[in-house]
Amino acid sequence: MKKLYIFFLIVLLAISLQAQVNVTAVMGLNFMTTPSFKDYINANFAPVNDQMQSFKSSVEFAAEADYAVSQNFELGIEYGLQLDSY
Repeated sequence: MKKLYIFFLIVLLAISLQAQVNVTAVMGLNFMTTPSFKDYINANFAPVNDQMQSFKSSVEFAAEADYAVSQNFELGIEYGLQLDSY
């Protein structure tokens, strides 16, 4: 009986169990530059003593869910939201 138990334990550990549904959530910090947008804001809306800077930071949140249709193919959907201010 002990040999049978060890055999089933080895077989169970050797089997590759794969999840079919993946869910991912991400939060990140971005540093970016948008020269043409900066020039547009500075020329039309920003006061002379409070011009928009070249680089700015923003926070990004993203979520993804996908389903493994086969071993080599997954279907998924992703949504990203970037929050920044000027």
